[in-house]
This record gives sequence, structure tokens and C-alpha cells, in this order.
Amino acid sequence: MLGVDNWANSPGGVNDEYFCDDQIRLFDSSDRHEGGLSGLDGLNLVRTRLHEQKSPIRLVGLSGVVKS
Repeated sequence: MLGVDNWANSPGGVNDEYFCDDQIRLFDSSDRHEGGLSGLDGLNLVRTRLHEQKSPIRLVGLSGVVKS
């Protein structure tokens, strides 16, 4: 397993907190949430799905929008 590195050069290092924007929406094609999920709810959904076997995740967004 690869270690986590401070690739974004965050002043707080790898222990820095995520910045959450209440306007960000995540749309899940397998579930029809009207208006999408909040960024935090979407992140938690992605984390949950990544722990499930045979559950692929595809992140799609405009250039310049952080998807990593």
C-alpha cells in the first residue's frame, strides 16, 4: 500500500482538514436524488462504495474541478 504524501503542499500537511463547500453537489447515477447529494454526503458515499467488492467509482467533472 502506498503512503499518503503532501502532494498539494497543504500548510497543515496530510493531517489538514478538507474544505467543504455547501454548494457542491454529487449526482449518483444509480440513485435518483433530486438535486444530488451534498459534497460531504457524496464523499461518504464514495468511501462506502470503495470498501465494497465489485463496486466501481467513476468521477466526472469539468477541467479544473478537483476530482482526486
